[in-house]
Amino acid sequence: MLIWYANIPEETSYYITRLNGAWGSLFVANLVLNWIVPFLTLLPRATKRSTSVMAKIAAVVLVGRWLDGYLMIYPAVHKGDPGIGISEIGITIGTLALACLLISRALGKAALLPLRDPYLQESLHYHQ
Repeated sequence: MLIWYANIPEETSYYITRLNGAWGSLFVANLVLNWIVPFLTLLPRATKRSTSVMAKIAAVVLVGRWLDGYLMIYPAVHKGDPGIGISEIGITIGTLALACLLISRALGKAALLPLRDPYLQESLHYHQ
């Protein structure tokens, strides 16, 4: 809509590439994974209170975010049909490994509980 409103025809090639051919189904899957599934699943209050449902939705959104990044970059680099090869898998595994390393280092430097908090014992035994 922004491209239509701003009348920038150079930017339409971005969407034309991703909406046509084999990329079109990935574009629709991106919309489904990042918006439709989380929105419709999280409408009822009960689903937002279920940790298993929230974990599944988080996994769906993570896959959707990966697909979103893939659709932003890959069609401009690779002029053929979509495909997932060793480079995509390697980059994803490398990014996950780096994130795990950084998170584990950050968690190792500080206590996970506020040890000097005067209300710590009270909050640990709080049940709603």
